[in-house]
Amino acid sequence: MQSRAERRAWEAQYRKRNREKLNAKQRAWTERNRERETARLKASYLKHREAALKRSKERYERTRERKLQLAAEWRKRNPGKMRQYTDEWRKRNRGKYLGFARIGSHKRRDINRGAGACDPISINVLTQLIRSAVKMRCAICNQNMKVDDRSIDHVIPISKGGTGDIGNLQVVHRSCNAKKYAKMPHEIDGQMQIHLVGGTA
Repeated sequence: MQSRAERRAWEAQYRKRNREKLNAKQRAWTERNRERETARLKASYLKHREAALKRSKERYERTRERKLQLAAEWRKRNPGKMRQYTDEWRKRNRGKYLGFARIGSHKRRDINRGAGACDPISINVLTQLIRSAVKMRCAICNQNMKVDDRSIDHVIPISKGGTGDIGNLQVVHRSCNAKKYAKMPHEIDGQMQIHLVGGTA
């Protein structure tokens, strides 16, 4: 009778020999059960959201240097390919690209003003929100926003002591963001004041 260690070794060898076959089988199963699996994964994520975010942050911090090193080595081996892939992706996903660009501009501005960059979890959450939400209301005017008209705003402006933490960020129209500029929540009147994430005066 096989021991547990022997059984695991045999299974590992089997998976290695039949990787393509097993991957094809898994893809076919996923395609047949896509809606059910999506619903299951979403329910599981919502149930264990805090633990999942904690694990994600820990894994990012643990593997960050190694991933950066591997990415640098790949770019060195494949000069020009990254630029080609990036240009093609931007053309296919203009709305998503604009969302990423706006997040990046806020990150750079935070660093230049000494506020510190948004943490990786904040970036991931906001990125997913901007690019995946079919409908989204502006946190300032409460009107629906098109994907390419969404921007990130600091509830408490960086110039007045605000930070890049997710608790101080909200998704708003580009025009509403420009109108708010560096105002504090209590300095905004009318409808704009009502819907601020940070609350009313």
